[in-house]
Amino acid sequence: METVTFGWWRWRWCHALGRNPLVRTSDRIEAMIAAMAVAAVLVAIPIAAAMATAIHDERGQAYAAEAERHVQITATVTQASPTLPRTNVSVVQAAWDFGGTEHVGRFQWDKPVRAGQNIDIVVDQDGRRMVPLDPWWRAGLDGTIAAITFWLAVAGVAAGSVAIARPCLRRMRYAAWDRDIASLADDGGTTNRHG
Repeated sequence: METVTFGWWRWRWCHALGRNPLVRTSDRIEAMIAAMAVAAVLVAIPIAAAMATAIHDERGQAYAAEAERHVQITATVTQASPTLPRTNVSVVQAAWDFGGTEHVGRFQWDKPVRAGQNIDIVVDQDGRRMVPLDPWWRAGLDGTIAAITFWLAVAGVAAGSVAIARPCLRRMRYAAWDRDIASLADDGGTTNRHG
């Protein structure tokens, strides 16, 4: 004889959705909450993918527009402080020429340098030094992180709803069983007295 093994979840679904009179309303509500949680998690996947695409496109365009306004040029270090303790960061003073105008600036640099050394910096259209741009792949990373965060939030809320509902429904189920058992005991005692 061949035995067919069903997963506990399949048994619970068939049990909760069937017409068995022993299945209580709380069982059906629990099955419905679990189904809604699973549906919410599945529906969140394409929404998260669309969100990732939208953020990637928006940030990609912003990075591209920013890159058009910024120019990478070479500056010459005129002074450099020793690196800060336990880091490679040093404070440098550098000079650069942009658009026929000489510029001088003082800023932190993340590599050890010495006076007279050339370094690459990013300037705006007026020749002012700017913080280096984020790399182009950052737009994809931003979209991915946002999508994963959204999906995990939906999954967390769905799991939390199931986790909160189950003990409440279990208490309702046990209370109903206690009432039914007490009712049977009372009917049984009445029948014995009259019988």
